[in-house]
Amino acid sequence: TTGTTFMELYARHILAYERYVRTKTDKRDVTLPLAIMTSGDTHTRTLELLEQHSYFGLKKEQVTVMCQEKVPSLIDNMARFATLPEDPWALETKPHGHGDVHTLLAQHGLPQKWREAGINWVLFFQDTNALVFRAVPAVLGVSAKHNYAMNTMCISRKPGEAMGGLCKLRKDDGTSLTINVEYNQLGPLLMSTGDKTGDAPDETGYSPYPGNTNCLVLRLDSYEAALKKTRGAVPEFVNPKYRDASRNTFKSPARLECMMQDFPRLLPKTERVGFTQLERWFCYSPVKNNTADAAQKQKNGLPPDCASSGEATIYACNRRMLQTACDQNGVKCVLEEGKEETYNGVSVVLNPRIVFDPSWCITYEQMRRRIKCGDIHVYENSSLVIKGEVDINGLDLHGALCVEAKGDAHITLKNLTVVNHGCPILPLDFNPESTAPSNDPPYLQIRGYRVDQRDCKHVIAETGSKTVSE
Repeated sequence: TTGTTFMELYARHILAYERYVRTKTDKRDVTLPLAIMTSGDTHTRTLELLEQHSYFGLKKEQVTVMCQEKVPSLIDNMARFATLPEDPWALETKPHGHGDVHTLLAQHGLPQKWREAGINWVLFFQDTNALVFRAVPAVLGVSAKHNYAMNTMCISRKPGEAMGGLCKLRKDDGTSLTINVEYNQLGPLLMSTGDKTGDAPDETGYSPYPGNTNCLVLRLDSYEAALKKTRGAVPEFVNPKYRDASRNTFKSPARLECMMQDFPRLLPKTERVGFTQLERWFCYSPVKNNTADAAQKQKNGLPPDCASSGEATIYACNRRMLQTACDQNGVKCVLEEGKEETYNGVSVVLNPRIVFDPSWCITYEQMRRRIKCGDIHVYENSSLVIKGEVDINGLDLHGALCVEAKGDAHITLKNLTVVNHGCPILPLDFNPESTAPSNDPPYLQIRGYRVDQRDCKHVIAETGSKTVSE
């Protein structure tokens, strides 16, 4: 709807958090640093994206981009190196895994720098979960309340879903470790312990082991101490897929890899490790599967976790939060849910498309304060974009509306009625299984649709306060 990239969205959240802290404290110079881990395949393009867009409003010096090294690939159980098909004297290499982020942070001296700047907590998140910042205040609050050295944001997990489960592993000597167990290891582990039912649902239909979203909050003092002792080198493993039943030769080259969520293995046993479980709709909208795999997963009853479903989840979350805020404020709100449509074999409900920029709200309580009175009615094929200091005191929307209060400006919508042709969603003439070239850019191809910016009412305030009504 807005064409916002993941990078821009995350930057806008960081800027919104900075503004929030400055209004709640006397610290007017608060800056929240961002560290990005890239690979050889993404490093240059990431820097180019940041430079091209002036770091999306962030200061260049508050962003650190760290490139991880690659490691040699292996072809069999004897750990023989894989070579490039075009050059038998050159090794095939692959990224070492996202566990390298701890080593890179230690090498760059960032934890010490952050501590000296007065920072107490570090947030780790992966790059295609647009809803993660919705949940950060809650997870951070739980971490502070329970003094967790590491806290993992979790959701309910369906058995067979490609996400790890949080488990408490106990040894015979009575010691234990709360840690993520990867999905391909969870089933065999559960088959050999406990009731030996494997990765099976409980009475709720979900796994009893919370699903790991790879959003981690770590207490900086304990994190820095562990890095000084270990340099951030988390244990490695190999996860090969074998060519045949002999289980000697790999189907494709594998490599030693490591995972950032294995960090509890580097913490002293005296440190507290826990998790915070939230609803999936509120905090988890990953984009990690291609269209064919996503369609198959949905047929198997699993979340598709692709571009179209990730976008649809954002709109659904915003609709649900807006409806709840209105209900609790005693404001009549009707959000007409659109029809389910199928794109690239994946069925989603996109309409109405409601977008809340981080400058409008970063917490649920902020949203409630923005909605004070007046009925709200958004028709099913409508789209609403809100940015900045905007209060909604009555809105009837049958089409498309974008409201933006820039800087310190303020806008009040007072019983505003908007009727126009809107910005409808149009399916692409695109078959993902076809070998014929497409004229549509890849970011549209992976969705299977585009937004026709046909007709939209824009309300913009550069300075001062304004009230907009019918």
